[in-house]
Amino acid sequence: MNPHLPKHLAVPGLVWLGPLLLLAGLASPALWSQWRSGRMAELLVISLLALGAGAGLARWTRRPMASVLVPVWLALLVLFAGALPVAATLLFALACTALGGMACPRAPLGEQALTGALLVAAALGWLLQLPVHHAPVYLLGCVALVALRHRALADALRAARHGWHDAVSGAPRAAAFALVVLGLASTACWLPTVQFDDLAYHLGIPWQLQEHALYRPDPRLQVWSLAPWATDVLQAVPQVMSGREARGPVNFAWLALLACGVWRLCRGLQASASVAWLSVALVASLPFTASLAGGMQTELPTAAALVWLAVRVSAPPDGSLRFWIHVAILAGGLAAMKTTAAAMAAVLV
Repeated sequence: MNPHLPKHLAVPGLVWLGPLLLLAGLASPALWSQWRSGRMAELLVISLLALGAGAGLARWTRRPMASVLVPVWLALLVLFAGALPVAATLLFALACTALGGMACPRAPLGEQALTGALLVAAALGWLLQLPVHHAPVYLLGCVALVALRHRALADALRAARHGWHDAVSGAPRAAAFALVVLGLASTACWLPTVQFDDLAYHLGIPWQLQEHALYRPDPRLQVWSLAPWATDVLQAVPQVMSGREARGPVNFAWLALLACGVWRLCRGLQASASVAWLSVALVASLPFTASLAGGMQTELPTAAALVWLAVRVSAPPDGSLRFWIHVAILAGGLAAMKTTAAAMAAVLV
C-alpha cells in the first residue's frame, strides 16, 4: 500500500486489487485451455427463463423483481420435488419457528426457525429408539405448535414481511441478482438423492423412522450409525409426514436460512444493502453450495447455523440468561451436526 495515498483512497484501492487480479487471470490463455463449461448452458437457460417469468409477474403485480422471483423458484421446487414434501417441509418450518420464538422472541424469523429446528433435533434425538415416529404424531405435533403460537407466529411473519420489503427496496437490482443466483443454486434441490454418502448413511435415519417408526443404531452394520445425527433427524420429519423423501425441500430451507443469515450478518456489520445482497449472491455462487444442496452432507446446515451464531455473537450481548441460552442452543446444535462443527462454534463462542 502506498503510504503517500490518503487513507480513504488506500483501502478501496486494496479492495479493488482482487477483481483486477481476477480479470488478469481470465485473460490468461492457459486458463481457457482447461475450462469446462459444465452446466453453464443449462443454468444460463434456467436463469433467463426465471428472469422472463419474474419480469412478467413484476409487471403484472407491480412488485419488485426479487419479490416475485421467490414464488417462481418455489413453484419450480414443487414441480420437481413434489407438492407433499414441500408442504410437509413448510409446515415443519412453521412449527420450528413457533417453537424457536419461545426461546428468542425478539430474534429475526430465520433465527427463530433455526433455533426451533435445533430444539426439535435435540428432543427427537432422545426418542430415536422408541417406536413413536409416526406421520400422525409428527403432524399433530406440528399443527399443535402452530396453533398454540399462532399469534406470535403471525407477528413474526408480519415483521419478516416488512423486513423483506425494506431489504429489497434498499437495493432492488442487487436483490434481484442475488435471488437469481440463489435460485440457480437451489436447482440442485430438484434432483433425486443419489450421492454415495447419502445412500450409504444419511438416508438411514429418515427411512428407518418412516418404515419402522424407530431407529436402531448398530455400528456392526454401519460404522457411522453412532455419528452426530441432528441434520438427518431434521430431514426425517418432513419425509415421515409426507411419506416421500424430502431432501430437496429441506435443503431449499437450509439455503434460505443461509442467505438470510449472510444478509443479516452483513447489515449487522454496517454494510450497505447492496453489499449485503451481493454477499448473498457470492455465497450462493460458490460451486460447493449447489453441490451441498444436492445431497445430505452436514456442511450446508452447518454453514447456516455458523452464520446465525456469528450474527448472535457479533451483536452487543445484553448479558441476560436468555442470550446465553440462545448461544448455547446454536453452539450445541452445531456440535450435534458434526464433531468438527463444535470446534468452529467454540471459536465464535
